[in-house]
Amino acid sequence: MKFTRGWKSSRVPLGVLSIGLGLMPQAVQAQGCIVARQTTPVVTDDPYLLRSEWQISATYRTLRANTHFAGIAELPERQRMRNNVVNKQQLLDIGVTHAVSRRLNLTLGIPILIYGGWSVPVPVAPPGQRQVQSADGIGDISLTGRYWLADPDRHLRGNVELGLGIKAPTGNSNAKDRFPDASGTVFTVMPVDQSIQPGDGGWGINLDLQAFQRVGSATLFASGTYLVNPRNTNGTESSVLFLCGGTIPPNLRRFKFNSVPDQYLARVGVMAPVPKVKGLSVSVAARVEGVPAEDLVGGSEGFRRPGYSVYVEPGVSYSTGAHTFSLNVPVATQRNLQKAIGGYRVDGTLADYIVLAGYSYRFGAHRRSAASPKDSGMSKPHSMTPEPSKPQ
Repeated sequence: MKFTRGWKSSRVPLGVLSIGLGLMPQAVQAQGCIVARQTTPVVTDDPYLLRSEWQISATYRTLRANTHFAGIAELPERQRMRNNVVNKQQLLDIGVTHAVSRRLNLTLGIPILIYGGWSVPVPVAPPGQRQVQSADGIGDISLTGRYWLADPDRHLRGNVELGLGIKAPTGNSNAKDRFPDASGTVFTVMPVDQSIQPGDGGWGINLDLQAFQRVGSATLFASGTYLVNPRNTNGTESSVLFLCGGTIPPNLRRFKFNSVPDQYLARVGVMAPVPKVKGLSVSVAARVEGVPAEDLVGGSEGFRRPGYSVYVEPGVSYSTGAHTFSLNVPVATQRNLQKAIGGYRVDGTLADYIVLAGYSYRFGAHRRSAASPKDSGMSKPHSMTPEPSKPQ
């Protein structure tokens, strides 16, 4: 468990993940050892909210990451030696959206880390008892405004929506638990790993884009979100102190405190209704999410695990009246733990797959029939409801 230059073994878990296209919130996400916590919505049945209408959504995410990577190379020897890290995440993303008008809506995103667990055997060699550090709590709450570029009443088959929001440092970025020393006998209270900290400690700016286009009975969709985190470090001691046995070497002192990194997520896919089953649709998407080595704005010092994961994401959704239920299972096809500033690279655990279960409910406005398929000569476009990211 060393923090080394190049490809030597080391380890550190990740934080959070999400998916997306639509009208929903920003919240909780996790993939193992990278703090990727952006979120975007999942496609459902009616993309447009009426003026004064409300939409409430909740997405539950769970994953278990125990496969180590350095760069794109998997490190199976960690599991064979039984000194691998196990990272578990249970996340709930709550979103409350209000339509100010047909084109403008506001979403309050409330991420909740139900459980974040990070464990490693101590001593490492030979592997001793696995020591679990855990954290939970409300993450970094966000408020995002989104605006449809084209008039929804005139563009039922396709549109583009731009979003701009702010993320507040409401989550605890210095959650602590008991850490053992190298012998596993002396315990000290220290900050838990960055990947399971409920918050990141910085104000952020959310940049968001969503789009859909009907092609026959199918719907093509795309979404992207980028979190700009200007703050450099947050003052929380990183796991490097624990990994180095309590003393950080001079060449690693820049990693003493956790970084407040930018995060990104992109998703492109297609959704189609299931014939003869009203309200049921299936989808498949390509998805990439991660953390860059350097931020767009501000400093990029401190400890972070830059990298990304690429997924194939099958999904199913069912809509009945004002209710929509969804289930998506992103399956990893490529994972890459990249080099940090200074050329240092750490290996990390990344999840093989993620399970996302979502629900949304609309209320507060009379659903008009003026834009129905019968009146417009075309079937309804599919909408977008969100998924979580990890609490920040």
